[in-house]
Amino acid sequence: MSELPESWAAIALSDAVINITITDKKIPQKEYLSEGAYPVFDQGQDYIGGYSDKKEKLVDCELPVLVFGDHTRVVKFVNQPFAPGADGIKVLQPQYFYNPRLLEYFTRHIATHLANHGYARHYQHLVKSKIPLPPTNEQHRIVAKIEELFSELDKGIENLKTARAQLKVYRQALLKHAFEGKLTAQWRAENQDKLETADALLKRIQQERAQRYQQQLAEWEASEKQGSKPKVPKPLPPLTAEELTELPELPKGWGWVKYGELTASSQNGISKEPLAKLCVRVEFMS
Repeated sequence: MSELPESWAAIALSDAVINITITDKKIPQKEYLSEGAYPVFDQGQDYIGGYSDKKEKLVDCELPVLVFGDHTRVVKFVNQPFAPGADGIKVLQPQYFYNPRLLEYFTRHIATHLANHGYARHYQHLVKSKIPLPPTNEQHRIVAKIEELFSELDKGIENLKTARAQLKVYRQALLKHAFEGKLTAQWRAENQDKLETADALLKRIQQERAQRYQQQLAEWEASEKQGSKPKVPKPLPPLTAEELTELPELPKGWGWVKYGELTASSQNGISKEPLAKLCVRVEFMS
């Protein structure tokens, strides 16, 4: 433990708690209820493991207490009547001279830094650890400051989630603007002489496809026809007037084509047809 303030002391954690006996109180996980009169606290990551209606299983202690997962090193602050899970927990009642919340925070810190012994028991190492003991009034001030800062952190996390959601909306809006041609509207206005018509671009794409097919065919024949013969590119039927009327209006210089016209190979699952026939918008620029 690092050097402590002058008015503080260092004690073993075992001296700051009372280990409450729960031998005859434990409830097996298979007996947990999804709803019930009393919560069951165990060593799982969930704050409440389940529920029980058995009043005789309630832990006899002064609340609040800490529930420590002997295997998992999980620390839970409990301030309500409860029943204990069947295995692997210790119920620790804070001594009168220790602020229960501060004990929770310090115990969490210690548990986090305990060496991981896998599914072995960790309580024996926890209770041997040294824990700071500030004066009583200072304990209360520390807890108040921790909770103030935690509140600010929670607010920051909430703001971050809000910002992340807003960024997601903005990203979609940005893509929508790109899809509608708004991001390049000024460029088009300033470069009218550089625009290529839709018909010219599609004709050039078809010519390049034909040239690529001839090159692939020549390579296939040069390899003594090893492997599959290249397939002749088949142009998709043009969009009908009825299909075009169902599509949004595009900026001048843009045109609608089918996805398959822009790719060498398109596939959706095991069928190429649905994706190849999908309509996409294209900005025709040189």
